[in-house]
Amino acid sequence: MAPSVLGILLAAGRSRRFGADKRLAPWIDGQALVVHSARALAAAADRTLVVIRADDAAVAGALAAAGFDVLACPDADLGMGHSLAFAIRHALQQPELQDSAVLLALADMPAIAASSYMQVSAALRAGVPLVRPRYGVRAGHPVGFGRSELAALTALEGDAGARQLLVDAAARCQFLQVEDPGVLLDIDTPEDLAAF
Repeated sequence: MAPSVLGILLAAGRSRRFGADKRLAPWIDGQALVVHSARALAAAADRTLVVIRADDAAVAGALAAAGFDVLACPDADLGMGHSLAFAIRHALQQPELQDSAVLLALADMPAIAASSYMQVSAALRAGVPLVRPRYGVRAGHPVGFGRSELAALTALEGDAGARQLLVDAAARCQFLQVEDPGVLLDIDTPEDLAAF
């Protein structure tokens, strides 16, 4: 039986380089950037959790209005690794999620094509334990983690997220070649946003 896929969207950053809360900035479809990213992820997952900070009332409201489950990480300011580890530990404690693979995406990467999400999700459903899209020679997001990879994610700390884990596991990672530069593009500044 194919595993279910849990989408986890990391959206707990402080937007320091943006100068305002970029998660609430309007994307090209008029939605808040975080809502657009959550919807894109949700189209390829069976369930989606969005990880935010505990003090994110405005972001929580926008996501709740769009129908998304929100998970407030109390240690989000310690870095992306803490947010991801918190979300994975939460998922592993939920009976309905314990056997899920995880499709991980970042809220500030709204240009990822639906096809890239679907390709990574399909690989997870086929039992691939670790999968990433690659545009040209560079690996990007979203990243797929099979059930066998999740325990390692629960110990992450700091702001590197799963970067070192992915480097260490490169030999067993399946890379999917995609014609989608969006798998590499994040929005850090208002100029980045304007470029779209």
